[in-house]
Amino acid sequence: MTLRHILAALALAATSSTAAAPFPTGPDMARAGWALWTLDRVPATRFVGSEPGRIDVTADASFGLLYRAIGAEDRSKTRLTWRWRVDTTIPAADLARPGADDRPIAIQVWFPDTEAGFLRRLTRSLAHAVAGVPLSGKVLTYVWGGEIPRGTMLPNPHIEGDGVLIVLRGAGDPLGQWLAEDIDLAADFERAFARKPPPPTHVAVSADTDDRGGRSIAAVADLGFAP
Repeated sequence: MTLRHILAALALAATSSTAAAPFPTGPDMARAGWALWTLDRVPATRFVGSEPGRIDVTADASFGLLYRAIGAEDRSKTRLTWRWRVDTTIPAADLARPGADDRPIAIQVWFPDTEAGFLRRLTRSLAHAVAGVPLSGKVLTYVWGGEIPRGTMLPNPHIEGDGVLIVLRGAGDPLGQWLAEDIDLAADFERAFARKPPPPTHVAVSADTDDRGGRSIAAVADLGFAP
């Protein structure tokens, strides 16, 4: 084996050892471990597992959140990576205002609130149960949408104090192209909530165009935790 072949093999091994193992997908997303949360009297966003590691997302004046539990083997990891694209989008929205915060795609990571008191946890859990929200706790939401500069962090208008929106992509980013993200969840959680994060429990993909109407077509691929 020549030196060139040895170097190529080492480079491939290094790439493989640091690549994320994506969450499973497939034609039957429930069988792959995913569940869908929708709102009463609101059309449901469509999520389709079209190939290994890929989810196609179509929102047509609709809302939907596709979520799954994070396995024990991944809960100590803090580096989340994925690729995503938007092919058809909606006008840039005001992400800070309820009723106007539509977005073509977003990735959420949920954490338990280990510092909340018993009454706070009970009250919040009851409120979320009435609204049909699958879980309560702290939430980081990585958004494609709006006209806010990349990296901006703002309160989630629906769960202020418990969630933040972090803008990764928006009106200035190209349509129809795969764009890669590499996220340090621990750093973002500390910036959002001023403490170190507990292990995350769930990850979700969402799309929301029900407030102002319109249709978006997007996809996410290779969503997973890197070693």
